[in-house]
Amino acid sequence: RLEGEQWRANAARGADIDTLAWRMDAARSDIWWRERPDTGVKQLDDALARMPLRSRPLEQRPYAQIATLYAQAGRSDRAKQVLAQFDAEVRDTSFRRAYEPALHAARGEIALAERRPGDALQEFRQADRLPDGPASSSPCRLEARREPRGCGFESAPIPARNSASAPG
Repeated sequence: RLEGEQWRANAARGADIDTLAWRMDAARSDIWWRERPDTGVKQLDDALARMPLRSRPLEQRPYAQIATLYAQAGRSDRAKQVLAQFDAEVRDTSFRRAYEPALHAARGEIALAERRPGDALQEFRQADRLPDGPASSSPCRLEARREPRGCGFESAPIPARNSASAPG
């Protein structure tokens, strides 16, 4: 609710508002926090009908982020359509290469939505890589989101729950 008020206040004072980003935020809130994925999907569908991605400059087209939201809402079919649209519309190889981690993250979310956790893990790992090194300063940020112990900590000792069982 407060985000909506913030967007409306900014619009009222004449700020340049990215309505697609605003709709994506609203959809994310519906999908994640309000647990109303159908409402989130409707928000995304309406936003894309009003503002098709191809009408925006290339660097302002959030293909992967929209695909991720669709997948998180359980609509892997729509997520795949958005990624297919990316493949059809984006020919700039430099842009494609730089955008690859985001595409892998979206594919990971699609795999999760389709109950393919092994494929999801592979995609999330690829999401943290660029051709010349890590995609982020935290090489396992996406894996940690799903499974904290699946991020290289498998051999870390698990702390004792009570002092009687702790080594001493």
